Amino acid sequence: GNIALRAAGRLPAAGRTAAELERVVTEGARRVLINPVVTVSLEEAGGAQVVVGGAVRLPGAYPLVGRRGTLEMALVTGGFDPEARMDEVVLIRRGPGDRPMLRTVDARGFIEGRETTGDVPLLPGDIVFVPRSRVAEANLWVEQYVTRMLPFNRSFNYTINRLGPVMP
Repeated sequence: GNIALRAAGRLPAAGRTAAELERVVTEGARRVLINPVVTVSLEEAGGAQVVVGGAVRLPGAYPLVGRRGTLEMALVTGGFDPEARMDEVVLIRRGPGDRPMLRTVDARGFIEGRETTGDVPLLPGDIVFVPRSRVAEANLWVEQYVTRMLPFNRSFNYTINRLGPVMP
């Protein structure tokens, strides 16, 4: 939220980058100091998280420590489910005006060496969504709209009787 310094007083710090905060502290310190020299550095970004969901083993919110890409974050969650559509991983990021921006990332292509831009570096607040494959979507549709809605048994039983030659 705020910081309080003897030379600069109480200053708003929330939502500012280190460079912005450095400028604000320098301006605030000018009321007491003639030529203040201010250095602001970040030891650890508290609360920097990325949310990972969809066809991964352990979806959830994960801390963003250091520089991580979409593929690495999916691996941190325990990896992709067998039904994951790895060639269409969705990265959602807030853009100008706090509007969501979408980008599709080809994690499979990156792993196979076909796509060199497949591991996009993540920023705090990003959302990584791994969709299910089209076959998995079809299976889910059959389960939801056929198996549960229609009153019939999908199992099929039959008996083959083999009779030898029929004797008169």
